[in-house]
Amino acid sequence: MREQRKEIITNEILYWKANKILPSHYCDYLLALYNEGEAVSEKSPISKTRAVLSLNHSTSNFYSMITVWMALISFVVFNFTELSVILQTAFLSIFVVLLFIQGFKKKTNKWVRHISIITAVFILLLQSLQIWEKYFSDNLPLLFFLIGIQCVIWMVMGWKFKLSYLSAGGFLGLAVLMICIYQYR
Repeated sequence: MREQRKEIITNEILYWKANKILPSHYCDYLLALYNEGEAVSEKSPISKTRAVLSLNHSTSNFYSMITVWMALISFVVFNFTELSVILQTAFLSIFVVLLFIQGFKKKTNKWVRHISIITAVFILLLQSLQIWEKYFSDNLPLLFFLIGIQCVIWMVMGWKFKLSYLSAGGFLGLAVLMICIYQYR
C-alpha cells in the first residue's frame, strides 16, 4: 500500500511539473522528498491515476450535458417564445460565445468540442436568418450575402483549426448558394 501511494504521489508531482502547475525546482524538491533521494525517471510516460481519469470523464460528461442543454434551450428560444428578436439575439449570442469557448478549449473531450462548434455555427446561421426575416425580408440579395459570408467564415475556421467538416460545410453551402443565386437571376 505504501509503494502504491508513493507511486501515485510521484506521478502527480511529475504531472504538475510537466504541465507547469508548480515551478520545476519545487517539483524536484517534492520528488526528492517523497522518493527519499532516489532518482525518478521523468522520461517515462506518466500513468494517470484512477482519480484523474474519473475527474476527466465526469468533466467531459458535464460539458456534454451543458452542450445538449444549450442546444435545447436555443431551439426553444427560436421556436416557442414570444421574446423580441433583439432579446433572442442577445440570449443566443451568449450561448454561441459559451459554445465557442467550450469548443476551442484543449482540455474538453474531442466529441464535445466538435458538437459545441457545430451547434454554435448553426445557432449563428439560424439567428442571422431570423434577423433577416424580421427586418429585411424583402431584400433577397442581403440574405445571399449573409449566407455567403457565413460559409466563407466556416471555410476559414475549418482551414485554420483543421476542422474538415467546417470547411466542407462552407464549401457545400457556397455551392448551394451559387445555384440559388443562378436560379434567382
